[in-house]
Amino acid sequence: MKITAKNLEIIVENIKRHFKSNFITNVIMINSSDFILTNSFNRENKLFVSLNHQSPFLSILKENNSITTVMNPLLETLRKEIKNSYVVDINTIDNDRIVIFTLSKNNDFY
Repeated sequence: MKITAKNLEIIVENIKRHFKSNFITNVIMINSSDFILTNSFNRENKLFVSLNHQSPFLSILKENNSITTVMNPLLETLRKEIKNSYVVDINTIDNDRIVIFTLSKNNDFY
């Protein structure tokens, strides 16, 4: 069953309450399409992101179990680009099922 744009807006509002105005402290790769993001404020709430083509998915996990990370070049790139970035905002595009994460990150120059 595909998620509707209205249901996605509700999910994004819930995620926004837990992740907006926080830093992404870690990126964990479970398999080639599933990721977990942890934040700086509330570490027991993790964001589960599945980019599976058949059924993409977003959810907040409240698990404290240790998770094994699959190492590959995509994970290294994600860690380089989004780890320690500040979550400015999380939104959906009008009546579409696209989620936009607005992040800010400082590097050695800024």
